[in-house]
Amino acid sequence: GTYEIRLAHLPHPNRGDHVPVDVRTSDRVSRVEIDMQKPAKSDGFTSLGPLNLAKNETVIVRLSTKNAGGNVHADAVQLIEVKR
Repeated sequence: GTYEIRLAHLPHPNRGDHVPVDVRTSDRVSRVEIDMQKPAKSDGFTSLGPLNLAKNETVIVRLSTKNAGGNVHADAVQLIEVKR
């Protein structure tokens, strides 16, 4: 099915302003940059985009400190099924 993947973080001035986040599935890798100095956009979560997933498919979310511009922090990752 289709899922929205979301990342929760709390803002702080010492956090990275361009934190690289990679989302890996069996057939692709997508990269999003997040400004963790600012609040997450929706209910404390920032959307990393929609994913089309097969049953039992593995999803890896990787945050990096490389060129992030500050500390990197995450509270949670959510996968929410997109209802059609």
